[in-house]
Amino acid sequence: MKITKISLIALAASISCVSCSGGKEEVKHENQGTTENVEEFVEKEVVVESDDLDKELQFKIDLIIGNNITGPSQVISKVKNQGIGSFQESLVIPIDNARFFEGSSEVKGLALGALGVDVTYLSVYDRPDMALKYIASINQLNIDLDCGMVIDGDAIDAFDEAKEDGGKMSELMYEQYFMMEDYLKSNSKLEVAVHVMLGGVFESLYISAAQLINVDLTDETVNLLYGQKQVVSDLIEIYQDMEGDEIIIDELMEVQKIFEIASSDFSKEDLEALHEIVKVFHNEFTS
Repeated sequence: MKITKISLIALAASISCVSCSGGKEEVKHENQGTTENVEEFVEKEVVVESDDLDKELQFKIDLIIGNNITGPSQVISKVKNQGIGSFQESLVIPIDNARFFEGSSEVKGLALGALGVDVTYLSVYDRPDMALKYIASINQLNIDLDCGMVIDGDAIDAFDEAKEDGGKMSELMYEQYFMMEDYLKSNSKLEVAVHVMLGGVFESLYISAAQLINVDLTDETVNLLYGQKQVVSDLIEIYQDMEGDEIIIDELMEVQKIFEIASSDFSKEDLEALHEIVKVFHNEFTS
């Protein structure tokens, strides 16, 4: 699956939520220095929404982002707190690969979710200085998408002061997530919320699975992964409600199949299978 496909999939989903029709708005003004009235007709996009569908989706997405907005990043923090794995720079999206900045709003939303997880990974694995570069990219995406984060001069100064303290930097990033949550919910930015969540969940699963591959699995470590089982199920339901393309739903369902295995029976082979599924998503930003 290519980034362009992801974009088209997400676009198809958004089309099911809103339909647009052209309308005309009459604008009257007076020419400077005269009393002549000049009439202009400008094209104005009129968005017609399905109230029932929007209310249902809004309710579901409110629950998802309210319960899970920091969930993907918290998984990474918990993996580190258990002393699992060592830092692997190759696991994060290369920040120099900025082609997603020129992508569609859907691709930018996916990238925003994924890069937010990368910031947490860099922070908790003692690379907060590198995380600063990612925060700048996150802010660019935030501005492009109007996500409601406030990464202004004061925030940048706070991040800079925390560049030697990964824990503090993670806390600052969580604060930005909560601001984004409030803004997306208040402004009914359904598609953006879904794509940010999807990008974060897949990147979190990719990094955490990679960290677990070379260590012995325990009930505690397996449960870290299974903590994302419900949000994967919720995302499937939302994409289905939005009548999204089956390709992205199928990817989510492949992850769900892994989680249908009893956690007590989860094996290294299952972990590797999960990692390969989410690696496809991650690689779209790195190749």
